[in-house]
Amino acid sequence: MGQVLARPAGHGVVLLGYWPYTYARHPSAPDAVEVASRRPGGPATAVVDPARPHGADGIVDVEPGPDHPSWVIALVFTARSRAAGRGPTRHGLEWMLGLV
Repeated sequence: MGQVLARPAGHGVVLLGYWPYTYARHPSAPDAVEVASRRPGGPATAVVDPARPHGADGIVDVEPGPDHPSWVIALVFTARSRAAGRGPTRHGLEWMLGLV
């Protein structure tokens, strides 16, 4: 069993959306990212502007990250071994893909 998690990184920050989440470019601010999260009371959105980055409770956390001049997608892969006679193992790998 494994998981793949994606998170935007750049402009000195990493965005960590609350599951389930989506990311999109904001239509009126080209460097801003709109984060949407489904909550029990309905969907909620927040806009993160890299000029003034801040999180939104229950939608997205903003943490220090790479100082790229643009956003990239950081993919975090985890995997669990199912080999007979071996306990589960987890491996993490981060792979940066540039957004065009």
